[in-house]
Amino acid sequence: MNESIQKVSSCAILTLNGYVNYGNRLQNYALQQIVLQYAQKVDTLIIEQGNQKSGIAKIDSSQKKPFYTAFNLKRLMLNLPRNTIKTFYTSKRKTKFKQFSKEFLHERLTGLSSNKVPNGIAEWYDFFIVGSDQVWNPTFPEFSELFFLTFVPERKRIAYAPSFGIAEIPAKFHISLHKWLNSIPNISVRENSGAEIIRQLTNKEVPVLLDPTLLLDATQWTIISKPVRNIPKRKYILVYFLGEIGKKRMQAIKEYAKLNNYSVVVLNSLRHPRYYSASPSELITLVSRCSLICTDSFHGTAFSIIFNKPFVVYDRKGQYSMSSRIKTILQTFQLENRRAMELSDKSLLKIDYTTVTRILETERKKALSFFENSFT
Repeated sequence: MNESIQKVSSCAILTLNGYVNYGNRLQNYALQQIVLQYAQKVDTLIIEQGNQKSGIAKIDSSQKKPFYTAFNLKRLMLNLPRNTIKTFYTSKRKTKFKQFSKEFLHERLTGLSSNKVPNGIAEWYDFFIVGSDQVWNPTFPEFSELFFLTFVPERKRIAYAPSFGIAEIPAKFHISLHKWLNSIPNISVRENSGAEIIRQLTNKEVPVLLDPTLLLDATQWTIISKPVRNIPKRKYILVYFLGEIGKKRMQAIKEYAKLNNYSVVVLNSLRHPRYYSASPSELITLVSRCSLICTDSFHGTAFSIIFNKPFVVYDRKGQYSMSSRIKTILQTFQLENRRAMELSDKSLLKIDYTTVTRILETERKKALSFFENSFT
């Protein structure tokens, strides 16, 4: 940041609120930390969904927590139906995500929703930033005009690396998106496909910038990491999938691990619940200490790069493939060979991060230049 630039008084972030997705929480934190270089105060505004509030964690520390030993927890699980087990681990995970948000994010509940905009909210902040994450994905239930900041003056609108999440926009959204996108003076996106969508809808050329997580380095992330209970003492492979892992993939990973005397840590899967309730801070620890990452996740890929880890990216199975995000990040860092690489490949554990680091430094400068221009 140029030290001669005077900080603005306040800035608000609008992004997807929730306590289930690692990338969502970590990109929110990263964007907050970067914007704090330009603003004295940064709030993430909670957007209420109907009668439910997707944000601010209220944790009652006075409530007595049940005591579980490894033995009686196992015995308890063996006698519970599958849905009850899922509820148990999901609740535990959500509690940790709320704790992370309470500790590291400055969230603010204002009554803002797609049906209600508080009087005078446009005057509460000097600037409003939408991003990152898939805030512009029209297939998401959270999708609304709010994420185009139409409730504040145009001069206060900034879009930092938001994602559409899909390669083509349904025709029924074209007119609205044309209008909303044209009203944002400082606009960028996270994927090449997003830039193409905006070009087609508005005839604007917009920059493709790094996801906020990549704007912080490994040291900055380690600061908010937390110890992980029962982390393997020997080398391990971190398996982090958002879609289905698949039996063949999992079997191949296990065979490779056995052959090379690695442990396997499976994150984000209720079929392997041991680490399902790991917090975002614990994810950072798991990434920083692993020897190899197998993932179908954009942010799994991003944190592999941040911590200079060897990794393999698999195509997503399930409802949303969203491959454009992965394609853009791999192209940006000249790591296309990491996509669907065979575990038997001799270069599996060899990545020359010299070139990657050089590219990362250049891309970070582009992002910071965008912020400087947006806030002046």
